[in-house]
Amino acid sequence: MPSQEPRGELSINEIISSLEVFDGKYKREEVDAAIAHKSEIVPRLLAILENVLADPEKFAEDESYSGHTYALMLLGHLRESKAHRLIIDLCGLPADLPYRLFGDLITEDMPVILLRTCNRSLETIKGLICDKNADD
Repeated sequence: MPSQEPRGELSINEIISSLEVFDGKYKREEVDAAIAHKSEIVPRLLAILENVLADPEKFAEDESYSGHTYALMLLGHLRESKAHRLIIDLCGLPADLPYRLFGDLITEDMPVILLRTCNRSLETIKGLICDKNADD
């Protein structure tokens, strides 16, 4: 059996490219690398969510794309307050779009992600809760 040499450090582009492709496997190496390079990766993760917000239907239909899911989870883990408004806007999309984009993350992880990114201000979360146009 060949020994598996550890890979060299992943570039930001390699991390993003790998996270964008859904292959059914958790990408621990890429996630660890993203966390280790917070300042460089955060703008790229924010850009992913901005792209999804600009054309959510396109991303909801693409089952081979997972960049937005990793971006959401990483930004929550990193407690990135710059992501909060984007996440609120994604959660407030009409009909079942939030669920189609994020699946069970909407009910299982989203409350924690919103709290971790809100910078101790609950007003936007309260606004989302009161938004009659937002999905349940």
